[in-house]
Amino acid sequence: MKTKLYILCGLSFAGKSTLAKKLAEPLNATIIECDQYISVVRPNSLSKLDEWRAIQNLARAKVKELLESGKNVLYDDLMVDPGNRAELARLAQDCEAEAFTIYLNTSAEIVRQRQQQKSPTHEQQDIWDEHTRLLLSQLVPPLKEESLYVEPGYEFNEVLDALTQRFR
Repeated sequence: MKTKLYILCGLSFAGKSTLAKKLAEPLNATIIECDQYISVVRPNSLSKLDEWRAIQNLARAKVKELLESGKNVLYDDLMVDPGNRAELARLAQDCEAEAFTIYLNTSAEIVRQRQQQKSPTHEQQDIWDEHTRLLLSQLVPPLKEESLYVEPGYEFNEVLDALTQRFR
């Protein structure tokens, strides 16, 4: 059976990390969360784009290492751009692994509610609102026939069943 790369995709506060934590054990997968590489790259004198690239390069090197060692991976990042998802799929293919996208189809309204719960000040909420608007302008959801759409309030066992049926 081939090694698997599960690419989690969605807005900030969509629930990607929460779902990844639930899926890791039953899918026998290691979570690679791009946010964990921010502290490795910062502080720096890089532009935001170069900083993002440095973080992606570190995370993808770890993905490659894990896939080549035969381990399944849950890749937890925004992945709003189909080109970035395609690059990861090629990486999986190069490692003779299968890639599959899991899209958390969470509305901007629900995202905002979740952000408000974690952002106690108006200033923090204003920053998150701007961030969400930017992501929404960049978001190109994956095709439904090529991914698993996970809606808010999902039943975990249904998500797990859909993934295991996909890779029988």
